[in-house]
Amino acid sequence: MVTSLPYHPEYIDQGTVFDTALLGPVTVRLATEPNAATSQVASEYLHLHLLTAIHSSTSAAGEPIEAVVSEPYYQGNHQLIYAAGTRLTGTVQKATPTGWMKKNGSVVFAFRSISISDGTMKDIDSTVGGIQAESSEGLEVGKEGEIKATTSPLARILAPVSLTGPSRAISDTSLVKTAWSRSGAGRSGFGLLGAGAAQASAGTAIGFGYFGAAKKLYSAFIAKGSSVELPAYTPIVLRLNSSDTSAAMATP
Repeated sequence: MVTSLPYHPEYIDQGTVFDTALLGPVTVRLATEPNAATSQVASEYLHLHLLTAIHSSTSAAGEPIEAVVSEPYYQGNHQLIYAAGTRLTGTVQKATPTGWMKKNGSVVFAFRSISISDGTMKDIDSTVGGIQAESSEGLEVGKEGEIKATTSPLARILAPVSLTGPSRAISDTSLVKTAWSRSGAGRSGFGLLGAGAAQASAGTAIGFGYFGAAKKLYSAFIAKGSSVELPAYTPIVLRLNSSDTSAAMATP
């Protein structure tokens, strides 16, 4: 309600992530020992940033993609294996666009090679283990690395319930005689403008209420589903298979 007001306090949510570009070189005068709190000690996960944007409706199977290691990846004895900025290459394996009747989009992609310090490429076997995205996007990562958009179960439950108010008002018009009840019906259909217009008559309030309920039903069951959109620099957690992890830890 606060954010819908024309004037309201501006704030940044805790946990907001910023990607910044340096405007000039930075000289760091620190010890070269890795920081155990921020370094990745060799495990089955590798933290990346996408360099190629991926979209379930526009990306195609076989399309090449790139990413970079976002955090240095060390052995258990703090020997560097993959430095930050190390590039990975892969392909989009499947991209399913959205469809009507709330058919959501999905994508599957994998990285198959990584650049090592001597300039050569090493083959890897990996799947996506996680992504960083807004909770409002409703993205979900499956066990096989499939990233798919989801539909809120709560929205599907509340959509039919929204018919209750205007239906009761038809059978008992006393329910829409108050300014508060009329504004509620009008707001569900046309927002703040509808809340004011609904004061004209009980019929107007009921009509706005049904219109709002119809919009919710359409959005929850009929409209096109949500897409999977991963812009460049999206943080990705890549899951390496056991053989790749063992090989990394055995690197001299």
